[in-house]
Amino acid sequence: MIRALIPGVIHFPTLNNGRGLPATEGRQLLLKGRDWFGTNYAPINEGSKAEMQVAADCSGSVHGIYVQGGYDYSYRNSKNFADAATQGDIPFRKLDVYEVPQAADVVLYTAHMSMYSENNHVFSAHREGMPFGEFTTSYFITPNSKLIGYYRYQLPVSSGQ
Repeated sequence: MIRALIPGVIHFPTLNNGRGLPATEGRQLLLKGRDWFGTNYAPINEGSKAEMQVAADCSGSVHGIYVQGGYDYSYRNSKNFADAATQGDIPFRKLDVYEVPQAADVVLYTAHMSMYSENNHVFSAHREGMPFGEFTTSYFITPNSKLIGYYRYQLPVSSGQ
């Protein structure tokens, strides 16, 4: 789906025609993510209400880190994140299979999401009794949870550029 650009309106490209978040800025987001380490897991009905060092679920913690880093987007949970990205409702695009994930890419699973922290690790809130922290990317792959893909934040492109 290609959306027409409207003059003067910010557009989040659904194709690979925008500028993805540079790895250096992704690493800065990871520093903010480390501030969330130890945050208790809590299934929050509206993950956008996640709060560092108080309580967060997987999608809420990822959203909170992006917002804290200055990259706001309309909150989506792990179930509707992929569709929202595909439709251009949030500023993320799914990486092609040949692209290498980088710092702060969103890692989406069937029923979970996390933030890529490089070297096949992710930052994530997971379940009660296990606070926000760092895990291997394969930790979340189970018979009921498959890897869907990696998503990179796209910086806005104005129609005047």
